[in-house]
Amino acid sequence: MKVERKANHAALARLSRQMANASGEAEFRKIFLAMANREEAIDNVEKATERLEAADIDDKAIVKRRRFLPDGTIEITELQGNKVISRYKKRPPMHFVPDFSRPLKANGKPQMKSVPRLNLLDLLS
Repeated sequence: MKVERKANHAALARLSRQMANASGEAEFRKIFLAMANREEAIDNVEKATERLEAADIDDKAIVKRRRFLPDGTIEITELQGNKVISRYKKRPPMHFVPDFSRPLKANGKPQMKSVPRLNLLDLLS
């Protein structure tokens, strides 16, 4: 619910206070002070409404977070507010290298192990 008034409420409240100070009778002073308080209340309601609408827009936005795991995998999480919409992982390409920590095969060749091959340019996209 938004108040559809285009008036500058702070200026109207200031003017009402000035008129209350300038008026000599107590009845007029009460009327002008009530007008000033009402304008400030309307201004506060409009500001609160704008803050709530901005927070609502922030909650509806989808945020992507990237996390790099120790094995070279990139985990991408899509969040909307505090809820996870989707999560997927992009594993790096693997290639085989000799594993010198294991004993040699019977034919004298080293055993192989697969390790991630990281391309720095892939991390930029």
